[in-house]
Amino acid sequence: MKYNVFNMNIRKFIISGGLFTGFETMVNLDFVDSNAEIIVNVITQLHKSIERLPELCRQLIEERAKYHIHSVEFGEILISETTRSFYICNHCSAEQQNEKVNDEVMIEEEQQSQEQLT
Repeated sequence: MKYNVFNMNIRKFIISGGLFTGFETMVNLDFVDSNAEIIVNVITQLHKSIERLPELCRQLIEERAKYHIHSVEFGEILISETTRSFYICNHCSAEQQNEKVNDEVMIEEEQQSQEQLT
């Protein structure tokens, strides 16, 4: 797949941690609505690139629930510079991942409360 260099909604995502560290791919933000969808897109592209290597595919499937994006909300990614790269991590402990999810839920609930007040 070729990407139009003039498309302002393309960003680079890089896997950080584990067997697939350093895998890079571009994601068109016009076709995703959340960080979770970005991760699915990146993992799908990685899977396509290793589909003839069954052992690697098995490992990717086992690890896919661990992948997450740290400290960057989807909105920040949308308005970021087109040259910026984002990392998709898979090496945090389950406890750290749960803390991140809880923080995101609290932020989302707070934003919804503020929206209801306005």
